[in-house]
Amino acid sequence: MLTHILLLNPVYVTLFWIIVLNLYPRKGNEPKRFLGKFMIVAFVVYISHLFFFLEINNLYIWVDSFYNFASLAVFPLYYIYVLLLVRDRRFLWRLHGRYLIAPAVIFVLIAVGYINMNDETQINYVKLVQHGIASPGKGIRYMQVISFLAKIVFVVQVIVYLRLAYKLISRHNAEIAEYYSEPESMNLRWVQTFSLSFFLVSAASAVVAMIGRENFQGNDLYLVAPSVVFSLLLFTIGLLGNMQKAVHIIVPEACGGQVMDETIPAKLKEDLVELFEKGKIFLDKDLKIWDVSGQLGTNRTYVSRIINKEFGQNFSTFVNGYRVAHAKTLISTKKNYSVEEIADLSGFGSVNSLYRAFLAAGVSLKEYRSENRRNGGS
Repeated sequence: MLTHILLLNPVYVTLFWIIVLNLYPRKGNEPKRFLGKFMIVAFVVYISHLFFFLEINNLYIWVDSFYNFASLAVFPLYYIYVLLLVRDRRFLWRLHGRYLIAPAVIFVLIAVGYINMNDETQINYVKLVQHGIASPGKGIRYMQVISFLAKIVFVVQVIVYLRLAYKLISRHNAEIAEYYSEPESMNLRWVQTFSLSFFLVSAASAVVAMIGRENFQGNDLYLVAPSVVFSLLLFTIGLLGNMQKAVHIIVPEACGGQVMDETIPAKLKEDLVELFEKGKIFLDKDLKIWDVSGQLGTNRTYVSRIINKEFGQNFSTFVNGYRVAHAKTLISTKKNYSVEEIADLSGFGSVNSLYRAFLAAGVSLKEYRSENRRNGGS
């Protein structure tokens, strides 16, 4: 009974998220719906584990090929999910299908192996060999080689796709800081948590893959750790993904992205500073770099280059520097503004953004207000 419960835990978790995520309407929810497909693949993996450990051999013969495909497809699908979050509008076979080539090849090789074995050898392979007991038979050695190859591919994919996903997310977070003054709503910091969760699943899965599932058989306690870890982390992945929408960066064509001349107009830096110091454009909570370039009548890339090279900052940091300075001015007045009022009057989109901007400037908001009071301020 305990074995059944432990094996069914991740099955129930994935089934729950399959239902929740696939109920979203298509338009505007492509990443969530794709994560639902990811959960279907994870469901195949864990229902296969159920058949394997309960030794439902006649059925497992038919699902083994699908199990290997699903287990190898998990990490490419995760990377595709991240692509849908930050870059691609929808899943396209011609664009994303290449990431599933390795799982598809292993699927075919294993299916061919089963086809070339007679009924008795198939049963012996599933009942004995896959449980760590040697057995002769035509095609057994072939299947062992392919099974070992699948484990190598699995581990390689864990490393490759998690690295690709990490680089993609890091690049996205850097880009939005160059375009948006208030990038928090588009920032994928939570995906770092998501990736950590997924890395833990990956590490646990890789260990199980290299050790071999047969070594977890015979004692229910051996299944406790994998069951609890996989169930909790799969639930976390589903929960985080369920809250996240796509955050594609959309740059208006009119703002221009190409610079025809490497030389930046000399007066442009002065105009930029004047726009912020006198025009106080930073008070616009939804300020974007193309809003600035539009008011300056210049190219977005010129503005970005000035901020990067002349001030050594990205756009978000540059804008928030003025907002922090304005907030300090408000704090220094005799009127006792609330934190919410300071954030609103300084151009910050939220109190959390205000706190983070002060910390980035080298002092916490609380410390600055306390110091200001001690020095005779409000």
